[in-house]
Amino acid sequence: ASDLLAVPFRPLARGIGVHSPCAARVLMIGFFGGFAPAANAAAQAVRTGQLTAREADALLPACVCSGPSFVILAVGQSMLGSAELGVLLFLAQVAAGYLSAALLARLGGTLGSMAHPAVPTASQPLRLDGIIAQASQTYLKLCGFVLFFRMLAAGAGEVLPSGAGVFCAMLLEVCSGCDLASRTGRWGSLLCCAALSVQGLSVLLQVRTICPPEMTLRPLYRSRLLHLPLSLA
Repeated sequence: ASDLLAVPFRPLARGIGVHSPCAARVLMIGFFGGFAPAANAAAQAVRTGQLTAREADALLPACVCSGPSFVILAVGQSMLGSAELGVLLFLAQVAAGYLSAALLARLGGTLGSMAHPAVPTASQPLRLDGIIAQASQTYLKLCGFVLFFRMLAAGAGEVLPSGAGVFCAMLLEVCSGCDLASRTGRWGSLLCCAALSVQGLSVLLQVRTICPPEMTLRPLYRSRLLHLPLSLA
């Protein structure tokens, strides 16, 4: 049912300049699952020839975000005490992501001018043992990044002055950044919005680990400069 569920995301994919049927599915996965499933879907689409590396790069700014369960329940309800505020934060980061991706696609020229026809590659039949082993290895890699940068963010929060510790955590790891930002009083929701926009070095390195080498991730890095003011606005 993925094609049917992805129908509302087709206009968004075309707005970014990617017309492949697979593009809407990648955006849908990012909307519901967050950055890791979205990066994995984009990487698989490149490996199977459904997207070019440049097309996948163009989609990432729109779908590398925190998932709705984390933003609405963890940040909004648990940290800020308002699920409604969590919904607004989630919609703000998603809307800013789509706008950033569309603007970068316009500034970067037409994707089709350099895109080559996608040719599906032969693949081996899926086996349950292989799927579980691959998923376990990927999960361990991602958890390693989260643990390392969360420890750095916690240490920065203890050693640095309160304000500097918050900003340092926001640059390192999104969960720690939101946690410290939510305790700043009247600025809590705004700083959480900024932390969700930056995503942190941990998320960017996780995406780099998931994606194949032919994906440069340059649009994703550039989009962070656009995403922050758009999401705060």
